[in-house]
Amino acid sequence: MYRVDFPPAGAGKGLQFQWDPVAGVLFGRDAAFVLLAVQDALRDGTVTSHPWPTIYRVHDPLHSLPELAAVISQFCVLNDEWQSALGRIAPPDEGIEPDAMQVLY
Repeated sequence: MYRVDFPPAGAGKGLQFQWDPVAGVLFGRDAAFVLLAVQDALRDGTVTSHPWPTIYRVHDPLHSLPELAAVISQFCVLNDEWQSALGRIAPPDEGIEPDAMQVLY
């Protein structure tokens, strides 16, 4: 279970929510907002985030820390753990580890 309370990136209010990655469930103050962002990412199959404009392919952000980190990093400043998870990426022409995310461009 993760308790997220990240400061804003820019003029926003930051994000506060809880996340159960095993169940794939979000709840708390900003859970509905994050869920909408996840749904947008899943509809597109990608999310553009830091370092701008990196495009990440996403398949299951509600069960994947790197993928959820990519989604929410659009709106807030990640802590070290989540930033590190976002850093587990691989270029599309290299082998991809099971917990790594693929950068499209």
